[in-house]
Amino acid sequence: MSNLPAGIYFTLLPEEYIDDAYELEVQGYPADEAATLEALRYRHSHAPSLFLGAFLAPHTSPSSKPVLLGFVCSTLTSSPLVTHASMSTHDPHGQTIALHSVCVSPTHRRLGVGRALLEEYAKRARQGQMGDVKRIALLSRADLRGLYAQAGFSELGESAVQHGKEKWYDMVLDLSPEEISALEHPLELASSLPAESPPLDAPLDGPTQAQVIAALLAQRSQPPAPDSRTHDSFSNGEGLTDARGRNALRLRCLRPGCGSLILLEGVGELRESGEESFFDVCPPASAF
Repeated sequence: MSNLPAGIYFTLLPEEYIDDAYELEVQGYPADEAATLEALRYRHSHAPSLFLGAFLAPHTSPSSKPVLLGFVCSTLTSSPLVTHASMSTHDPHGQTIALHSVCVSPTHRRLGVGRALLEEYAKRARQGQMGDVKRIALLSRADLRGLYAQAGFSELGESAVQHGKEKWYDMVLDLSPEEISALEHPLELASSLPAESPPLDAPLDGPTQAQVIAALLAQRSQPPAPDSRTHDSFSNGEGLTDARGRNALRLRCLRPGCGSLILLEGVGELRESGEESFFDVCPPASAF
């Protein structure tokens, strides 16, 4: 932050600066990736609260009006990840901010402007200035993943979106980390499971990591089943396990607004450690 230009400030982009934003867009992206002027105008007219600019105050710039140093613009989508459709459409009821452009003037790069823009953007989103949103999602080139990670984004793997010649990676910043369930971090969850190598002839055409995470993220908006019961409602633990000592019921997250499925029935063994009881996931049975 100490390298930021003196006099920099952040505010929603006024309409008269859209042409300036377009100049930064074409300077920052290859021709097959850059948004068109029409696309930027669409995003500004339909989602003005998602169009944030970084400006240099007039007294610190040679011109008589503030100079646009960089901008971030997005649309809302109902998908937990950025989709190709979200680049050209805005869903006012979506709860995912699909971030499409992070642009900084070539003369002010490597000064922390981009990171400061992202942090200011996330702060405003958390404060509710961008509506009832749960996360910010974006597509990152391989060489920019470090920048987004420094701003708090988590990488979810290679994206299925094809846009230009580059390979893209899904990255997400959750705006309510206190409500994140373990299932939203499958890499951390997987590291705690027993290691077992798959058969050499196991199929490799299953869902991608990003697709799995997208499905898990989507579960957060689903409330618990109406017949759900809390753990302490079972007298002496009766009915929690089956004859094999495994969980007889599905386990779901009880955090308000979550209800994510944590464990299917019959796949965890009840274990005790001191005064705590927990279900340990059983490794899958061999197919041979």
